[in-house]
Amino acid sequence: MKPLLFIFGTAFLMMLIGWTWSEMPRPARLFSPTWTRSYQLYRQPHAIWLDRYDAVGANLEPLTRTLKAAARSKQIPELVVYAIPMRDLGQSSEGGFASYDDYLADNRLSADLIRQFVTATGIHPVIYLEPDSIPLAVQYRRDHNHSAESQQIYADRIRVIKDLIGIFQAAGAHVYLEAGHSGWFDYGEEDVQRIADALNEADIRKADGLATNVSNRQPVLARKPDEHHELHYLSRLLPLLENRNLDVCVDTSRNGGGSDDVFWARQYYLAPDGKLIDNEAATGRLVGVWEKDEQGEIWIFPYYGEPKPLKRLTGKEKYSYNAQKHILSAPPWLDAVGDVKLGPPPTDTPPEAVARIIQHYRYIKPPDDCDGSLNCPPGASKSQLNAATANRQPPDKPDFSTIWLP
Repeated sequence: MKPLLFIFGTAFLMMLIGWTWSEMPRPARLFSPTWTRSYQLYRQPHAIWLDRYDAVGANLEPLTRTLKAAARSKQIPELVVYAIPMRDLGQSSEGGFASYDDYLADNRLSADLIRQFVTATGIHPVIYLEPDSIPLAVQYRRDHNHSAESQQIYADRIRVIKDLIGIFQAAGAHVYLEAGHSGWFDYGEEDVQRIADALNEADIRKADGLATNVSNRQPVLARKPDEHHELHYLSRLLPLLENRNLDVCVDTSRNGGGSDDVFWARQYYLAPDGKLIDNEAATGRLVGVWEKDEQGEIWIFPYYGEPKPLKRLTGKEKYSYNAQKHILSAPPWLDAVGDVKLGPPPTDTPPEAVARIIQHYRYIKPPDDCDGSLNCPPGASKSQLNAATANRQPPDKPDFSTIWLP
C-alpha cells in the first residue's frame, strides 16, 4: 500500500510542480514598446534609447517608463546606452555628457533602477552599449595619425566601456558591445583586426553579446556580387575576439533595400535666391534657407535642426560640396532618400543560412528616428518632420528636377 501511496503522491506532486511552472510568467524575448511612435507606425518591437545627457539622472524617466511597461507585459526590455562624452566625435549625432564622471554617475543610477527591476521581476534586460563609439574611436585614432588627442579619446572610451560592462552586469543585465558594420572603413583585413583589437581591449571576453549594423543599412546577406554584408563581416570578426560564446544580434531596422538602386544620398541645392532645396522629391522640396555671413562663410538654416556652417558640414560631418553646381551631398548613412525600408522582422530564429553565426535579428534603431541629416536631427521623428515640412511648401514651388541630373 505504501509504495502505491508513494507513487500516487509523487505523481500528484509532479503534476502540481508542472502546473505551477506552466503558470509562472516566462518573459518574452522581444520587447514591444507600444507607446512609441515607431511601434505605432511599424508595429515591430524595438529597443529604447537612453540618449539624454543634459544632467545626471536625465535617463531615469524614459528608463522608468520602459521598465514599468516591461514588468506589465512580462517582456525582456532592450535598451541602448547612447550618451558617451563627444558621442559622435564631431559628426552628425553630436552630444553626450560633458564629462566621464557625470556619464558614469548617470549610468550607475540607471543600473540601480535595473537592479530593482531584476529583483522584483526576475527578468534580465539587454543593454547595447554605445553604438559606433568603439569603431569611431578606432577610426579617429587612425585618421589623426595616432595623435596624443586621438590616443586619449581611444583610451577613455575603452576604459569606460569596461566599467559599464561591470556596472550593468552587476545589476543583472545582459550586456552587448557593438562592432560597427560591414560598410565601415574599406573592409580590409587590417581594419577588421583593428575593430577586434579594440573590442578585446574593452573586455569583450566579459560581455554577453555583440551587435552590428545599428542604425545602418548593410544587408545580412549579399544581394549583388561583391556587396559587403553582415554575415561575411561577422565571420571574419568573431574568430579574432576573445569570447567564443557571444550572442550575436544584427540590426535589421532599415536594411530592407540597401543596394544603390534603392537608396541614394540626400542632396541639397543652395538656390541663388537663398532657398535650401533637398531631393526628397524629384521636383525638389524646400527645407530651409542659406546665407553668407560677413566673413563670407556659408551658413545652412534648415527648418528643423541646428544652423550649421558649410565648413563644418564638409569637414567633420563628411558632407561633400560641388561649388559649381551648388549641391551639398550628405554622407550615405544620413537619412538617405528612399528611407525607411524595414529589413527582416525581429526574430530569435533567423534563417538557417545565417543562424550558425547570427542568433537574432533586432530593430535596435527605432525605424522612425532620424539619423541626423540637416532637416532631421538625431532622434526626431522622420514622419512628423516630413509632414511638417510638407505643410511649409509654397503653392508656386518651381520644379527643380533638372538640378539632380548628373
